[in-house]
Amino acid sequence: DDGNLLNNDGCNANCTKPKRVFVTSPTYKGNLGGWSGADAKCQARANAAALGGSWKAWVSDSVLTVANRFTQSSTGYSRLVGPSIAANWAGLVD
Repeated sequence: DDGNLLNNDGCNANCTKPKRVFVTSPTYKGNLGGWSGADAKCQARANAAALGGSWKAWVSDSVLTVANRFTQSSTGYSRLVGPSIAANWAGLVD
């Protein structure tokens, strides 16, 4: 809790933290080694940036969608720095 009732400052007005999202700077070709390979690349970039936590790549296929791979946040989504991206899952994927 950062002690205020403002959104978009790393802590929501209700004192919850949104899930964090980032875009990698390197680009990758289509063969990422499946979900586990894509997740490993994403985690490696997060580790290199000392972000902490567990990270997954935004990838899906005809068998498993992002909606099934990710835990849908009830506290919103935010970039690492700056304003929030979405208040909930529906806002993120619309």
